[in-house]
Amino acid sequence: MILHELCNYYDRLASDPNSGIAPMGFSVQKIAFEVVIREDGSLIGIHDLRESDGKNLRSHPMVVPGAAKPSGSGLNPSLFGWDRTDYMLGYVNLETIAEADREKKTARCAGAHQAYIEAMFALEPEIDTPAFSAFCVFLSTWDLAAADLSVLEDVSGCFGVVRVGRGTQAFLHDLPALQARISGSHDGAVGTCLLTGEDAVIAATHTPKIQGVNGAQGAGALVVSFNFDAVESYGYKQSYNGPVGVESAFKYGTALNRLLERGGRHRVQVAGDTCVFWADAPSTAETLFDYCLEGPKKSEDEDTTRELAETMKQLVDGLERIPDADVGFNILCLAPNAGRISIRFWQTGTVAQQLGAVIQHQRELAIVSGPKDPRASASVAAAKGDRARHEGNSAATGRSAAA
Repeated sequence: MILHELCNYYDRLASDPNSGIAPMGFSVQKIAFEVVIREDGSLIGIHDLRESDGKNLRSHPMVVPGAAKPSGSGLNPSLFGWDRTDYMLGYVNLETIAEADREKKTARCAGAHQAYIEAMFALEPEIDTPAFSAFCVFLSTWDLAAADLSVLEDVSGCFGVVRVGRGTQAFLHDLPALQARISGSHDGAVGTCLLTGEDAVIAATHTPKIQGVNGAQGAGALVVSFNFDAVESYGYKQSYNGPVGVESAFKYGTALNRLLERGGRHRVQVAGDTCVFWADAPSTAETLFDYCLEGPKKSEDEDTTRELAETMKQLVDGLERIPDADVGFNILCLAPNAGRISIRFWQTGTVAQQLGAVIQHQRELAIVSGPKDPRASASVAAAKGDRARHEGNSAATGRSAAA
């Protein structure tokens, strides 16, 4: 049920051309820099692509071909042009690494860069485009010792992309010949997918991994995982015990990662647990639900905050109906569990049930927040009005009794 609803949420986002959700075979990566080269492979410059959120610089999310890079001690260069500074440029900022680990880190960095160069050179005959060949020329002539490291020092260990030609808007990973490498069918055992009821190639392990759950592994963790004999049956290994198609696994994982994005309107932290929520259809109730629990976002402008505060005031006072009351609304609470993720609770209902419960909760606890909190101001005013009416009724009753 949970994974099925997450797949539905992915389909909802995929139908919106402005959602930025990654299609099958792609992933959203946080890109911090770009390498811009000329058509002859010479370097134009390395540019910082991070954006300011007022206090910090944040990497720019970008849809790129290929899945997230797996964790582990092995070398795994991206086969689609984009990669980290150590793989693409052979650079790591040693000032950020403990002195005892620097020699080991330097050796690994050199190995990663060599693996990346070899992977790109091996791809060149297959891709067979001037832009990709220009990048291979750049790699063969790149001299880290002579390079300006002012940008790389700040983005060490971050992902970067490549642009060929000054002023062009296309990136190397946008090349059709590169992207065509992921459009083929998946290999593996075929079975009935539990989420769709249809025959599909079954995922041995579910990807992408889930990132953003507080306390879970930074490289990502799994909601569905079988990796020891006690939980296997009838000879089935890994996730073949609970067969889910490769496409369905991609959908639910991608949708959950979108919900878990920090700073978004679809997640709240409840003590050590991470909760996400979403509606079955686009609805302002998603924003209002988060506003009730978290208050205004630092990144929001004053007009948006003011509009949300006014809407909440109207809802708390009963002057406005809950929007999209009959639309389905889902709440999923997750907790870290080593390399896996535990489901703390799962609750479904309508917008009226879920948002209405939160509004009622805010009314009853309004005094806790204080009158300066825009979420509580309407509640405080309503409480004062109720108290005044109660006192007026008591006084009237007293006068009647005295008479």
